[in-house]
Amino acid sequence: MIVRYCAPTLAGLKMAALICIPRCFEPLERITQSYNQRFNNKGLFFRILCSCGKRHLFYIYWPKLVSAYISCPHVAAFMSGRGYGADLPLQDALDRLAERFNEQRDFPHELGIFLGYPLEDVLGFIRYKGKMAKCCGEWKVYGDVGKACRRFDVYNCCRRDFMRRYDNGATLDKLIIA
Repeated sequence: MIVRYCAPTLAGLKMAALICIPRCFEPLERITQSYNQRFNNKGLFFRILCSCGKRHLFYIYWPKLVSAYISCPHVAAFMSGRGYGADLPLQDALDRLAERFNEQRDFPHELGIFLGYPLEDVLGFIRYKGKMAKCCGEWKVYGDVGKACRRFDVYNCCRRDFMRRYDNGATLDKLIIA
């Protein structure tokens, strides 16, 4: 699942990914700890963001990239309006995001920021309540369609390449770009 759904993140092309894992997959806490021990030295981190009766939301991310994005002035202003204080350390911001999941039992809109979606697309999604997108790929696009489609194409090429390499025996250790 990680290779298929997170290839652009593993390749360092995307700052983060989120996958939904069925709750019956209980050793996820041990897997998370093991992956962090193996891959944190490469700069890639794993976290269970939220769990409910049916699923775990598993967040895979490059902290340096996420921190840089959420500290951009316009993004930081948006995040401040969502309860994320200025200069909040990333781990505290992720703790806040986890709280927001528990408060709402739904996907908080700022999740798009933590996944690297353009702010204009997150704002468009909120404004239009998920409708009237100009196009849809990795996310719903309300801003620059050409730029988004080029990114989607790069992500899809990466996904195909990673799956081919994985099917030919490459391990997760070999696929993660340091």
